Amino acid sequence: MTYSFCLCTRNRDSIVARNVTRLIRHLQKSASPGNYEIVVINNASTDATEKEIKSIASLYPLVSVRYGYEKNRGISFARNAAIRLSRGKLLVFLDDDMYVTGNWYRHIQRAVHTYPDAVIIGGKTILDRPLPSWRWIKSLDFVENYLGEIDNGNRPQKLKSGSLLPLPHIVRRDCFTTIGLYNTRFGNAQGIFQVPGSEDVEFITRALDHKLLVMYCPTIVTMHELLPYKLTKHYFRQQYYEEGKELSRFYFYYRRNKFWLDLKVLSKDALKTVLRMIKGLLIGRPASFHREVQMFFWWGYVLSGLVLLIPSLRKNAVDRL
Repeated sequence: MTYSFCLCTRNRDSIVARNVTRLIRHLQKSASPGNYEIVVINNASTDATEKEIKSIASLYPLVSVRYGYEKNRGISFARNAAIRLSRGKLLVFLDDDMYVTGNWYRHIQRAVHTYPDAVIIGGKTILDRPLPSWRWIKSLDFVENYLGEIDNGNRPQKLKSGSLLPLPHIVRRDCFTTIGLYNTRFGNAQGIFQVPGSEDVEFITRALDHKLLVMYCPTIVTMHELLPYKLTKHYFRQQYYEEGKELSRFYFYYRRNKFWLDLKVLSKDALKTVLRMIKGLLIGRPASFHREVQMFFWWGYVLSGLVLLIPSLRKNAVDRL
């Protein structure tokens, strides 16, 4: 078997059911029977995910739909479960709110054959409908990235740093033997909120550190549903806060000099911003939403940094004694 298409989901039964069905119909038209399987990992859901996926499997008996359950919450735990359950030589990771159209599968085949030395290949993700023209949304930087649209341009390129590579990720199974599985320190936001790509950046960084080839192929275009719950201020506050935490964790483990520098600078910025926001409220001029979410990012970074730092300092003190 060549391809394992892997989707990990948590408490989004109707969404994952809809997109697994879309994927099956696409592959039935495009791929050879027996050359692929679909792997769905239920990441500790409390809804009807298991029932929905098993129902779909019964509706398409000629398609191999494999269902697995992972009790530890977090995308890294779920993807590692998919790796263990799958049988394909190439694993294609998708989000549960992504769907495919057109010649998607053929573009994947072409990319795999064009870059036989690439251990990870990524494509382009596009939102399936336009953003609303609300003032607070327009005030944010890179708002599309937080909603699931990532476009690195129209030219194929080799990744030279652990930057964000859009899904789907086509990963050769040999890659996991070389660099290991997904690091469960990353991608473990609780509930429905998940920092986009923190586990991917860490995984790709390890691949690049091993001098492995990682490619971006813009012809592989996948649609990302713009779900209503994402178009709220609460969502963006949570995303910025969790992103700060994840970035702090990444720098702590992989770029320690950068971690110390940012911790010092962002601690001051976070305190200044809080004081400005309090002053603004007192004089009747509240801060912009852009400034507000920046504060959430800074505090996420600083608080996560302190949580990581205290045990490390304690261990150093004990070692000196």
